[in-house]
Amino acid sequence: MGTTARPRRYRGITSEERSAERRVKLLDAGLRLFGETGGYAQTTIRDICTAAGLNQRYFYESFASREELLMAVYDRVVSELARALLVVAEGADVEAKASAGLAAWWGVLTSDPHKARLVCVEGVDVSKRMAKRHRDARGMTTAFMVAQLKTVPGYPGGWRDDELKLHAHWLVAGTVDLMTQWLDGELDRSVDQAVKESTERFLLVSKHVLEGPPASAARRRGSKAKTAPPHAAAATARNGGVRRSRASRGSD
Repeated sequence: MGTTARPRRYRGITSEERSAERRVKLLDAGLRLFGETGGYAQTTIRDICTAAGLNQRYFYESFASREELLMAVYDRVVSELARALLVVAEGADVEAKASAGLAAWWGVLTSDPHKARLVCVEGVDVSKRMAKRHRDARGMTTAFMVAQLKTVPGYPGGWRDDELKLHAHWLVAGTVDLMTQWLDGELDRSVDQAVKESTERFLLVSKHVLEGPPASAARRRGSKAKTAPPHAAAATARNGGVRRSRASRGSD
């Protein structure tokens, strides 16, 4: 029987383990540099490698481009946010869910302001691919919020998913914008105050949802389903007139 070759080790670690360590160093350096005021636009691959303490040739061992590193750093922070939100999703009522969720979101991003700037500023419109990643991350958060709303005791039903997503999207976009202002020094609030005020706004929208769809909206939905568009009604009338005309000619 043949024997399986063991990976060669240098100073106790394999080449794969060394490569993984170098990748982490590049991710850490990318977070620091992309998350600073100059951001992605003013950061070069040489800057990243210098900050990571690596030769430039090792950059291309893990990433094909600077943008690819940015996407990997962004994904890592978003994954951290997702894990934090899942941990606190067990709250029973809407206030507990909103308060714990926002505290976790603000907590992760403000624990290292580089993360906040990466998610709210650098990851937004650097490129088309990053813009899509940002939209996908918002969509994931929106879907999570809609799913959580539906588990709240007393949820009345009757809302379409697109209506709930609109409410959730408005809250997510507003919270991101609030943090952007906080990062730029335009919002004079502590993190605790920002969480408290954000929670109050979440509860206002949640109260509206838990009261059920407005009767006027329900009527509009019903009327759209039952009432034919004007052009369709006109076409039906014309066709009916043609049929009656043909019938009368046939009877002559």
